[in-house]
Amino acid sequence: MTTIILLRLIHILFGVFWVGTAIFANFLLFPALKGDPATMGKVAGSLAARGMQRWMGIAAVLTIVSGFWLIWVMSGGDIGAYARGPGRIFTKAGGLGLLAFLIGMLFARPAGLKAGEIGQALAAATDPAEKTRLAGEMAAIQKKTAIITMTVVVLLLLAVAGMAVARYV
Repeated sequence: MTTIILLRLIHILFGVFWVGTAIFANFLLFPALKGDPATMGKVAGSLAARGMQRWMGIAAVLTIVSGFWLIWVMSGGDIGAYARGPGRIFTKAGGLGLLAFLIGMLFARPAGLKAGEIGQALAAATDPAEKTRLAGEMAAIQKKTAIITMTVVVLLLLAVAGMAVARYV
């Protein structure tokens, strides 16, 4: 029983951080900064310096590992039977969370790092032609990143919704 409580605490607390930060960044922070590429670059650089991507990754991994461990414990080691029975919503929701993590790591993270580099270069640029070129690059990467991160957020919200109602479905 102690193992389940500890795993649930890890899963829920780190999941709240992971999903909450993704929602905040996607719906509030980045749209607020979108109109000013230089400021966006400074903020992205500052977040990178504080390890935002690293902390998001750690939270995601702890959420996923504790979730898989919970499924293992709750299924008695027979995940297939659990996924066809009482744990079908938990396992499907977990799959959505895992998919969100993979998309985030494979696509959103590299795009975010590139945006941070472009933003820092934009903030330091003094030549008007260079600023215009970098602003164009920033706009393109922001558009790409917005699509990717919105996909991740939607998947995370579906995963959370599944987890929230799994016991009642």
